Amino acid sequence: LTAGLNNIELERSRLAIALAMPAETKLQVVVDMAPRAEAPDSVAAYAAALEARPELRAAHLRLESARSDFKGAKAEKLPSLNHSYSMSRSRTTSDDIVGFENNNPVYGKTKGSSTNWTYRIGLSWNILDRLVTESGVQRAKHSTLQSRHALEEEELNVELEVKQALLGWSNAT
Repeated sequence: LTAGLNNIELERSRLAIALAMPAETKLQVVVDMAPRAEAPDSVAAYAAALEARPELRAAHLRLESARSDFKGAKAEKLPSLNHSYSMSRSRTTSDDIVGFENNNPVYGKTKGSSTNWTYRIGLSWNILDRLVTESGVQRAKHSTLQSRHALEEEELNVELEVKQALLGWSNAT
């Protein structure tokens, strides 16, 4: 009896891990085997599976990343516009001769300030690395195609798994 109860607990832990939950998660197993009157909607099941699968979300993100890399690689062919702006101020105070009194110099504080403004604009265009740039574009395009193919393959796998689950449900009923 003890070995049988331990095996049940072990299988519940395996089920929790298969559902991407910690092994200690307490799962409640349904023991009512009465068949349902209605058949599950395959379209709704497929849509729910597409929304719930983390590997599909990861494949979508990889495809978005590959598309961004492709756009960035194509942008390397274009000239780039640069600009900068700076402003600096300086204030000075010094002891200078401000006049003469009885042939003696009179010292006083003199203050001064200056402000400098600079704005630069430039255009750069790398025309010597055309083959390197084109190679990067082709690599990014290939990566995008691979990511799209991987996403389509994941979606087909999900469709197959949903169909398998629905057929399993049909067998169980």
